[in-house]
Amino acid sequence: MRRSFFVFITIALAALVSVHDVLAVSPADVKKASRAYTKGERAYRSGDMEKAAAAFQEALEIAPGFPEANLGLGHIAMSQQRFDEALDRYHKARDGYAEVGDAMLKLRQKRYNDTRNQIQGLRDQAQVLEASASNEGVARLRISQIENRIEQLSVIEPPDRGEATEPPGEIYFNIGNALFQLVRVDEAIASWEICREKSPGFAMVYNNLALAYMQTGKLDEAMTNLAKAEELGFPVNPQFKADLKARAGKG
Repeated sequence: MRRSFFVFITIALAALVSVHDVLAVSPADVKKASRAYTKGERAYRSGDMEKAAAAFQEALEIAPGFPEANLGLGHIAMSQQRFDEALDRYHKARDGYAEVGDAMLKLRQKRYNDTRNQIQGLRDQAQVLEASASNEGVARLRISQIENRIEQLSVIEPPDRGEATEPPGEIYFNIGNALFQLVRVDEAIASWEICREKSPGFAMVYNNLALAYMQTGKLDEAMTNLAKAEELGFPVNPQFKADLKARAGKG
């Protein structure tokens, strides 16, 4: 199967740092690392791989373990067919989420606690306004505004530890891409299956699974995954689809 059938993806992830770095790096440094990453992403999209790599390395120097930077370096390695290096970078990006889990949980818990405090403060303001007899029209308008703000804050839910420590499914998509290029097809399938389980609406993974299953002779699985890719709106290569149907005897 021609490599043109194979799909790569560059994904954008939330800016994260490891537990150690959250404690050791100041907020100003975190912002600086994020700016370095953004500069690298722009260079990557414009095709300047040297500038992109330098910016991603800068981000890692500021905040070691920064998953986005490792992903960026992995994408560069993939584009230059340095697949072993790409796989290593993707693994580091995946592991970064386990490292940052506790820190992100604490940050999300703080945000949740802050919203609870804000809600209580707003309710106190509303009670004071309700008790006030002066300028009732203005008071009612302000109470309405307060109630709207309380409603907005109330949708923020307490953090879930599992969500804080688990990497997104798309990380496993990238790992599978590198493994596939290293002709470690069974491992690539296993990684893509994790992606499919964690991110069932991610269309590209079904296309890649279809290709891999076709190569390993599992034609029913290949047809099922290709159909799902199309269902989710992925533009399946017509020749790939025709070749698979022919092999499956359904052409």
